[in-house]
Formats: sequence, C-alpha cells, structure tokens
Amino acid sequence: GSNIYYGAYGRLDTNKTPQFTCPNTEKTYGGEYVLKIGLLTADEAAFAGGKYGSSNEDYYLQKGSSYWRGAPSSFNSDFADEFRVNYYGYLYDDGVNGSTDVVPVLNLRSDVLYSRGEGTISSPYEISLS
Repeated sequence: GSNIYYGAYGRLDTNKTPQFTCPNTEKTYGGEYVLKIGLLTADEAAFAGGKYGSSNEDYYLQKGSSYWRGAPSSFNSDFADEFRVNYYGYLYDDGVNGSTDVVPVLNLRSDVLYSRGEGTISSPYEISLS
C-alpha cells in the first residue's frame, strides 16, 4: 500500500540535482552483455536540458514524440512509474505501459567519431575511427 520512490525521483523531482555516474562496465549479467546499449537515463536527459515538470522544446532530446528514459521513478501495489520525455521535451514520470516508444543509445569507444548523417532511414548516422 505504500509508495516506494527510487533515487532518480529524489534527484530530479525533489532536489533538482541529477547525477552523472556510470555503473560498473565490467558487469556481464551472466552473458556477453557489457553495458554497450541501453536507454539514456533520466539524469542524463536532465543534464542535456530536460527539466522535470516543465517543457523544453529547445534541446536535442525533444523528438516530437514521447519515449521512455532508463530510470524508475516510483512503485506502489497498483503500478510502476518510469521517467519519460514527452512531445514537448517535458521530463516526467508516468505509469509504465506499452504505448510509449523507447530510444536506445549505444556506448562507443572514445576513438569512434561522428562522421555525418541525421539518424534517419534515408540519412543514417555514420561513424569512423580516429
């Protein structure tokens, strides 16, 4: 019956102090996975210009559609909340459902450079090694 609030909720909603710390990148989770692909965290979205509780249409994570961020907000016996960015760049938490997009991110080595492209089907991102 009581709510459980996770760290990102306190950092973004209550204290307005996002943090930028990386998890253990050596962890394999029982397989070959070594944290190379995932979802941008809500804290990282805040550092990029996302503001919890207010709109920001002038930063690169505002995509004109709503999508999930990789950070839980809260949980109670009825539902779980996850952070997302909405159509207007608004960073907020909402009940988890299947009607919202996900936008994956890739972690690249430091010697990989952006070359060109817009990230679309007709103009995909191209990268090169330095």
